[in-house]
Amino acid sequence: MLKGKNGDCLVYSVGSSNDIKFEQAVKKHMGCEIHTFDPTVSESSFVGHDTAVFHQWGFGSDGEPAEASDPARGNFSWTGKSLEIVVQDLGHSHRTIDILKIDCEGCEWQVLKDIFSSIKKRRVQIDQILVEMHYKTNKKGLETLFQHMDSAGLRLFHKERNQWGCDGWACVEYAMATSNFLRKVNTQILC
Repeated sequence: MLKGKNGDCLVYSVGSSNDIKFEQAVKKHMGCEIHTFDPTVSESSFVGHDTAVFHQWGFGSDGEPAEASDPARGNFSWTGKSLEIVVQDLGHSHRTIDILKIDCEGCEWQVLKDIFSSIKKRRVQIDQILVEMHYKTNKKGLETLFQHMDSAGLRLFHKERNQWGCDGWACVEYAMATSNFLRKVNTQILC
């Protein structure tokens, strides 16, 4: 199960737009080490320095152009950084990311394939991924997403439509966990 309150757990939050409710809840209830990544927010304007370590990095294929679009703030582009490189740069190569939250306004379609590949090849360890998928940017990619998710040993355990954004229909939030994590949690609960 997730390690708690002693700070052993590690959480990455990709895309914040300076909305740090997720990070605050994780800090309050779990006491994790939290890293927030958002290339659209400057270091000086980030509001959660007392909650998370901020990085003005954007995820994507390493060194390749990446982009996202936020209806309220416009279009953004950056040079992508792969999860593997981020993990190495932060010295987390031998740690498990307990939760990877991705809400990056469309960039998830670009980054998830590489993330699933890194998990499958055991280059990174992640227990849970929480991601908001934006269907306006990719209406046909869902089957491919689930194929890559399955090949990485991840299992979907929750989904819900985002009724408050994305015109009430165009975004779905998915929660998935690795098979190993689910076995570990089930063993702890049942034994």
